[in-house]
Amino acid sequence: MGFKFRIFPPNPSPASAGFVVHEDMLKTQRADIVKLTQSIAYSSAFSQVNPEAAVYAFWQLFGKPTGDADKLLSNGIHAVKRNSELWKKVDDSRRWGEMSEADWRANVEFMGIENGIDAKAVDYSKLFTTELLDDINKVDTAAAVKAAREWKKP
Repeated sequence: MGFKFRIFPPNPSPASAGFVVHEDMLKTQRADIVKLTQSIAYSSAFSQVNPEAAVYAFWQLFGKPTGDADKLLSNGIHAVKRNSELWKKVDDSRRWGEMSEADWRANVEFMGIENGIDAKAVDYSKLFTTELLDDINKVDTAAAVKAAREWKKP
């Protein structure tokens, strides 16, 4: 079909996701932003520990697709596992959401290749902040791991 595919290498890994907000939102909706990003950390931990439970949880929220249930489950588990290769690992000592300027630079270099972005011209001090990380990392990902391990197939 003419599509050119690129593999996202897990190591070193550019971020698999980003969360962008206007700096005014950091002042006016800080608590909501923290809760949202905590939910990302929680669900990432849960999904890594039990990809099958993550697929079932997705189906519970959005509806189970029609077709061969075993094949759909297998494909969903595969997708969660492959995507989680790009996420922070549960046992990684870095904080959830933590990226250094070098991480951002690698991400911009990787993504900017096809978009004409010169990574050397980016002012990284204006690109990201770490001011939310302490609050984000108050999330109890141990509870997510416990819930994932205790999950029972319906």
